[in-house]
Amino acid sequence: MTEFLSREEVESISNWMLDEALRGGVSGADVLYSEGAGSGLSLKDGEIEECVTGFTAGIGVRTIMSDGRQGISYGNRLDKLSLRELVEWSLFNCRNSEPEEGIMLYEGKLVSDPSLDLEDPEITAVTPQKRMEFCRVMTESAMSADSNIISVRSASWNDGWGSSFYCTSTGLEGWERGSSASCGVTVIAGDGRNTEMGGHGEESRRLDELDIRKIALKAVEKTVS
Repeated sequence: MTEFLSREEVESISNWMLDEALRGGVSGADVLYSEGAGSGLSLKDGEIEECVTGFTAGIGVRTIMSDGRQGISYGNRLDKLSLRELVEWSLFNCRNSEPEEGIMLYEGKLVSDPSLDLEDPEITAVTPQKRMEFCRVMTESAMSADSNIISVRSASWNDGWGSSFYCTSTGLEGWERGSSASCGVTVIAGDGRNTEMGGHGEESRRLDELDIRKIALKAVEKTVS
C-alpha cells in the first residue's frame, strides 16, 4: 500500500464505524486509525547489502457495554464491507467478554501541546540519495578512523513516520503524527593476531541530533579500545 487515505476519508470512515457500533447496542465506542512508512539502507564495505521500504495502515474499534464489558477488533482492509465486519467482530467480542471495573471513555476535551510535537520534517524529507550519502560517510569515517579497521561490516540508516487518528462516541477526536531516524555502524578490527567486532548506533526524533561521523568514530573506539 503506497497511497494513504486523506484525512477527510479517515475521519469519515472512523465516525461511520462509531455510528455502526452504537447502532449495535453498546454504550460507547472508540476508533483508532494508524498509518506509517519506513525506509532503510545498509552497506557492507561500501556495497549495498539491504535496501527496504515499507508502508502500513490499519484501523481498530473498541466497543463498550455499561457493565464494563468491552470488545476489540483490528484490521488493515479499509473497504466498507471489511469495516462493517470489524464492527461486528468488536460487538461479538464485547457481548462475550467478562465485565471489568473502570472500563469507560474519557469525556474531557482533547488538549494539544506543541512541546510534544514528535514530527521532524527533515526526517520525512530524507531521500534514497540522502540515505546512501549518510551510509557512505559513516563507512568512510570508520575506515579512516584507525589503521586496525579491516572492514565496515555494516553502515545502516533507517527512517520512518507514523500518523494516527483517534475518535470516540463521546465526541473526542484528534490527530497525532511523529517521525524518527536511526543509524549505526559495525566494524571489524584486526592487529594481525586477533580480530574484534564492535559497533555503535543511535536513534532520535530529530535529524540534527544524529551526528553520523561521531557515531562511526564511537563504533571504532568501542572496537579497538
